[in-house]
Amino acid sequence: MKIPVIVTPLVFLAVFMDIHAQQVWFEQDFAKQPLGDSWKLVNGLWDIRGGVLSISTHEYDQLLVSRTYVYDTSPYSVEVRMRGNRAGLFFAVDDTTSKLFSHMVRFDDKSILTGYFNGAGEYVATNMFDIPRAPSEWTLLRVDVDPGSGRYEVFVDGTSVGVDDRLVFSSGYIGMEGSEGISEFTSVRVTGERNPTPPPRPARHSAVRFQHVTFVRSGKGDKDRSTVLPKAVKERLREHLKEVKALHEKDLAAGYGNVFLPDALSRKYPNTAKAWAWQYVFPSSKLSVDPRSGKIGRHHISDTAIQTAVKTSVFKAGIPKHASVHTLRYYPGFRIMPSYI
Repeated sequence: MKIPVIVTPLVFLAVFMDIHAQQVWFEQDFAKQPLGDSWKLVNGLWDIRGGVLSISTHEYDQLLVSRTYVYDTSPYSVEVRMRGNRAGLFFAVDDTTSKLFSHMVRFDDKSILTGYFNGAGEYVATNMFDIPRAPSEWTLLRVDVDPGSGRYEVFVDGTSVGVDDRLVFSSGYIGMEGSEGISEFTSVRVTGERNPTPPPRPARHSAVRFQHVTFVRSGKGDKDRSTVLPKAVKERLREHLKEVKALHEKDLAAGYGNVFLPDALSRKYPNTAKAWAWQYVFPSSKLSVDPRSGKIGRHHISDTAIQTAVKTSVFKAGIPKHASVHTLRYYPGFRIMPSYI
């Protein structure tokens, strides 16, 4: 009669452990696998001999990036076995051709530096953690990224050395980093709690993130782009979104609240069309019938309304030049991007 009392906790424990088991998303042992096409050289002269990937340089922040893209749909860990007083790793690298918009964590003798590269290519250091010894011997560096909380924790040989709460980017490629001296690597592994499936792509122009750099998914030409979000509009935008959310909740209470989803997502995720995260940032003041689905919802404001508002603002500001919405596309690219982005 005592058997069920003993077995049941073990069954629940087994189920719990299975749910939270880490899955390997990407793994490479340089002693067993050649680099091949799975890695992309960004800068520096990298070499692999005897199962050890290495770089000898007098420069800083040389990057060899993996072509494997890591999505931030759940927390994940990047673990690299390395040695070198200024060796490190990159994560959330936006593109395989540069260091722009990426995070870097590297050793600096008896310290760990954490930070990110901004749109101007400058490294913005956000933290520094002391460690017991310089990594002159083989050391395991691990970074646990938690996109939900906007932070990441750094471990050296399994021991936590600090938490950086300035996670600016969370999705992207991973890479090896070498600076001033010899940096060596034997293996890299990325693990997560769930399969690394890409998230549903947000509707056009719907991605808003309250940081210095914001992203637009599926913009013109179905391309993803990055741009700047001025500090001056952040609080006004927060208040605006509160009003939009209240309007959306009112629509839901009245039995509406649907929004058009791209790429047949409404069939795959039936309830997503009413989710707050998918609503337009600038919705129309009136409800309308979606001709594609026949459902009543709230579309975004018309393009004409934005064009009229810009022209009115140009006139009130007394600007004696032709200006339109299209003018703004070229303005921020290389001229107003501040150094702290």
